[in-house]
Amino acid sequence: MIPAILVDVAERMLAGTRLETPVRLAHLRLAGLGRRHGARSWAYKRDALAVMARVLKPASSTVDIGCHRGLFLGQALRLAPEGRHLGVEPVPELAERLRRLYPAAELVVAAVADRPGTREFLCHRREPGLSSLRPWRGLVESPHLERIVVPVTTLDALVADWPTLRLVKIDAMGAQVEVLAGARRTLATHRPFVLLYNRLADGDDVEAVCRAVWRELEGAGLALSRLADWLAGRPPLDESRFYACCGHFDGAEWMFLAHPPR
Repeated sequence: MIPAILVDVAERMLAGTRLETPVRLAHLRLAGLGRRHGARSWAYKRDALAVMARVLKPASSTVDIGCHRGLFLGQALRLAPEGRHLGVEPVPELAERLRRLYPAAELVVAAVADRPGTREFLCHRREPGLSSLRPWRGLVESPHLERIVVPVTTLDALVADWPTLRLVKIDAMGAQVEVLAGARRTLATHRPFVLLYNRLADGDDVEAVCRAVWRELEGAGLALSRLADWLAGRPPLDESRFYACCGHFDGAEWMFLAHPPR
């Protein structure tokens, strides 16, 4: 494993360059070796970055909900240098780091859900990407858990005055239904491409979560595909196939692309 300090230095040196995305993707592949879902997580990121390369134009605008270390935000800035790019990250230290790495982006330190306000946020200090508004069992039982209070906003509020929006990435670690419910106007008006992590928290009713996700996307006139299927030009999922491939079982899918029908 590459020491964290070296990863941080490399990311700072490469931010904004053409080498940034391929080098970071290669590191993620190495970091995932031997981990239960490492290979699939890497493949999702690879395919999501390929989707971005196809759909973003120089003046496209994007929103990254749950930026973490900025892999997708950096790709958006490079592919669409004339667009408007908003990163939303509730962990203050990560948001500050992103602000330094990507000064051309707008950064909001907040969580995103279905209504504005303030909420308790469960922050995993060793692996911030596991942090969530939802009480995951592995998160609440972790010795690295810190409970913080964060402002909460909605996607509709964040982009209320935006004339166009091309792509949204949503990684809310189990709170995706709330995020989509607070994005109804945005999705129906702009009909953007949506890179969606459909993660399920411990104890979630799989069908109920998937039904809610499907209802929100269908109401906005968006189709839903596996990333690899969309890249290969294959048809989108129907509702029953979407339900069938999600869940807590080994091999379950957790990242999808919502998109305007072809």
